[in-house]
Amino acid sequence: MMTTGDRVQEIVSALRRRDWLPSEAERQTAASLIHRRRTLMDHLDQQPDTPATLEEGMRIQQELADQILGEVLPEARSVLGTSPVVDLIDAYVAALRAMAPYAKKLRPLRGPEGALTEYDVLTPQDREAMHDAWAPIIAAGSVLGAVASGDVN
Repeated sequence: MMTTGDRVQEIVSALRRRDWLPSEAERQTAASLIHRRRTLMDHLDQQPDTPATLEEGMRIQQELADQILGEVLPEARSVLGTSPVVDLIDAYVAALRAMAPYAKKLRPLRGPEGALTEYDVLTPQDREAMHDAWAPIIAAGSVLGAVASGDVN
């Protein structure tokens, strides 16, 4: 059985071999997702005098996953059918959802310089698992970004 990560790697290989060249509709769908992510993150970054916490960033990631599942993915499936972009979006959402258990364990911790961070309250095993869980988000997100930009060479 092929894993989500295997499918992302298969898509990357197809792009490199030029077996798949994204259509304009695929590019636009990927760009829509990237725009949603950027908009949510920009809103977080615009809070005056309040640096974004890891917990807030992960909350935004889960909000993005909800938006993708509710709006982007149904539209993508309708327009693109079985496109590799749909598989990339599925992989991205699955990776975001895999972070949810760690997001729930984090609590906003604000304090003086040198104080504990929210990351510090996680067990070493959770920190390692959370670190490992970022890799699929980065992989699928990077390929979606390349498709959105048209830079798939």
